[in-house]
Amino acid sequence: MEKEFQYEPDSRKKLEFGSATLQKCILIISSFIIVATIIMIMLLKTKRRADTASKIGKSSSHQIDYPPGVRSATLNLQGGRYIELKSNISKVYQIGQGVTVKEKNGHLIYVVKGKQTSGMLQELVVPFGSEYILDMADHTNVWLNSGSKLKYFSIYNFAVKFVWLEGQAHFRIKNPARQQIQVMANGLSIQADCSEFAVDAYLSQYTRVYAYDGKVNIGRENYVTTMSIHQDTILQGINGLFSFVDVQFTEDIPTSVDGYFSFIRYSLRQMTDELTRWYNVHFEFSDDFNVSNRIHSFIPREYSLQEILQYLARDGLASFEVQKGRKVVVKPLKRRW
Repeated sequence: MEKEFQYEPDSRKKLEFGSATLQKCILIISSFIIVATIIMIMLLKTKRRADTASKIGKSSSHQIDYPPGVRSATLNLQGGRYIELKSNISKVYQIGQGVTVKEKNGHLIYVVKGKQTSGMLQELVVPFGSEYILDMADHTNVWLNSGSKLKYFSIYNFAVKFVWLEGQAHFRIKNPARQQIQVMANGLSIQADCSEFAVDAYLSQYTRVYAYDGKVNIGRENYVTTMSIHQDTILQGINGLFSFVDVQFTEDIPTSVDGYFSFIRYSLRQMTDELTRWYNVHFEFSDDFNVSNRIHSFIPREYSLQEILQYLARDGLASFEVQKGRKVVVKPLKRRW
């Protein structure tokens, strides 16, 4: 006689255990799928960013690139003498009676011994692809940007110190109460009654002045105006008027002394002019490109040219192609819809 099957409690437990194990397996597999999906999305986003950066041309291993500028300059002395200044050289030069200059790590330092009655007119020339720092005998510190020239006397024995500037410079004056500095640039007389100010005088019809503290008197022929702390002054045109802009943030200053390009309220033309001087390259624009487009960026000057252009391309500003002969072609960015 066949035995009748009887349900036992143990078999129910086995069924419950098997069901719980299956649920755990499903939960683990689902978690793995979710994690894999997140990783895939992140990889796709990274690839998309890389594709955007590659809009400037070929793969990075075949790109033409140029390094950032270096510390170098030429010191022109009287009598046709000159000294080539490099960032990796440390030397001391005797340039006059009781006057020596120390060249150290891209820094030119004047040292005067004894009481001197007169100084010699000298000129510091900073070429494209360079920058340089000057410490004058009275400890006035001057940073000169690429493509700039500064004429000055080695010694000053009068209350106002005259200098002549072409290009861009940033001045720090140790003791402005004892000796003021007067900058002659583009037919303007810029007299600083402050400890820190900047002057951009690259273009003959465009001059820009910024005061960090105190005030600056700006004169032209019979006209004189005064600008105050945290004001940005722009003179447009030979017969143009001064315009004042209040500056709220220090990154808005028109200078790159702290190692950054401060492209604030810059047109694309102004920005490429700045890159031209720092990387010693030439920009060409396609016929359908609007060079008046404005840019607002804060970019390290230590970047190579390709790194700068990739940064700008990611911002959707333009498409850049670096070619041989230090030429960069700028075109409108083709958008994908």
